[in-house]
This record gives sequence, C-alpha cells and structure tokens, in this order.
Amino acid sequence: MGEWSGGLGAGCPAGVRVWFGEAAKGGLCEALAADAAAGVARLAAAGAASLAGGAGLEAAELAIRTAVMELGRSVLEPLLAADGGYRGPRVDCGGGHQARFVSYRGKTVDTVLGPVTISRAWYHCAQCEHGLAPRDGELGAGRVRDPGQVDQAAWVSNHTEPRS
Repeated sequence: MGEWSGGLGAGCPAGVRVWFGEAAKGGLCEALAADAAAGVARLAAAGAASLAGGAGLEAAELAIRTAVMELGRSVLEPLLAADGGYRGPRVDCGGGHQARFVSYRGKTVDTVLGPVTISRAWYHCAQCEHGLAPRDGELGAGRVRDPGQVDQAAWVSNHTEPRS
C-alpha cells in the first residue's frame, strides 16, 4: 500500500486508489473508515456490557470476538464489491474459446470472517456449454474453503489447548 493521501480523504491509501480506481474515488475508503469506527464503538460496548453484567471473562471474549467478526465482514464485503469481475465483453473460457459476458450473479463465499455475498460477472462459452466467473478464480472463491480458513484451522489446532 502507498502513503495516506488527502486527495481522496484521510481514509484512502494510495495503493487502494490504484487497486479500486473509481470506487476509491467514490468514497469507499471513507465509508469503510466510518463504519469501522462505529463498529469499534459497538465492540467496546458489547465487551463492557458483558463484564458489567457479571457474565465473566469468557462471555466478554465471545461478545468481542462476535463483534470483531461482524466488523471484518462489514469491511470485506464492500471491498469485494468494488470489483465485480467484469473483464470485458469476452474472456478465455479455459478450453480455447471465448466466453461472452452474460450478467452479474451473486455468490455467497464462506470466509474466516463468516459468509460474505459477492456479485461477479458471469460469462458463458457457447462451444463448451459452460459458464464461468473469472473473479472466483482470482479470489480463490471456487474452493470449498478459502485459504484463510485453512490457515486459521491449522493455526488453531496447533496453538490451542482444551479448556478445563
């Protein structure tokens, strides 16, 4: 990522401008920063309420973890939405033909942060009689589990002990 730039607002690093182009200029970074600030306030309130209510440390940890996951999803989903995967009117189908753009289709992807819904460009190859969404491959979203889930599961199994 690049340096923070006042040109697009205080919340948008230069690398984000390059990656998301017009979406960054449209205030995506600023909107995400405002949502994140509100989410952190909710996070603190949830933890404090659990502790003040006498629920104990485990309940406070669960409330905070739940709020952090929701905050992460609320940031990830619009970032993914900034690029719908349109790669032009035609793309290579993988079988040596050209697939043509048909429409945008939604897909729910399971991530470490929980399920997120993305809308991506859908192409169809008349010769192969199959469809594809190039964005799925770019994100690794065609897998049963995203790479972060696999990494997280491995880390948890190696770094945790059962509570007694």
